[in-house]
Amino acid sequence: MGATIPWESRLELHDLYRVEVDPAICSYGVQPETLYWRNGEMRRRYTPDRLDVLADGSERIIEVKDVFDPAADPDYTEKLSQAALIYKALGRSFEIRDGAAIRSEPSFSAFEEVQAYRRAIVTVDDIAGIQRCLRSRPLPICEVLRSMRGAHPRPTLFALMTRRVVSIDLTFGLKDATLVSLIESAQR
Repeated sequence: MGATIPWESRLELHDLYRVEVDPAICSYGVQPETLYWRNGEMRRRYTPDRLDVLADGSERIIEVKDVFDPAADPDYTEKLSQAALIYKALGRSFEIRDGAAIRSEPSFSAFEEVQAYRRAIVTVDDIAGIQRCLRSRPLPICEVLRSMRGAHPRPTLFALMTRRVVSIDLTFGLKDATLVSLIESAQR
């Protein structure tokens, strides 16, 4: 997002790697707000780890936990359930992301590598070139990299992903056959 973002745990930072390159997420905020409510006589308070604003305009609240075992702390689990209901009433989805999902390989290493180049320089010629290359269909990353001009095609391609020009399917990591496609808004 072009700004320094605070994080409370390494796991939150690792999930931010994914968020920084996920083309479905337009923007996000960490600890965006605090909810206050009453449940009977009990006062409740909840501050989520993150709010994601998605490309379709919807919003998603994210809670990051290394391991989430609902039975380990029934009171906390109940608080999260109540917060999820409040967010649902506000038109937001609620998701708990655990360490296993965040660190799953080979996608985690791919997200980490791509976001490491988020500040690489991208020129107007780079954008025009990638639009020409991918205009008709998605291509394997090896073909896209061969078609790119410049001394550093890989960092440039990854920076184009963080700038929401291209989407790279990182589900299975970064392999020669990994597909790269233009993001619809970048096709104009």
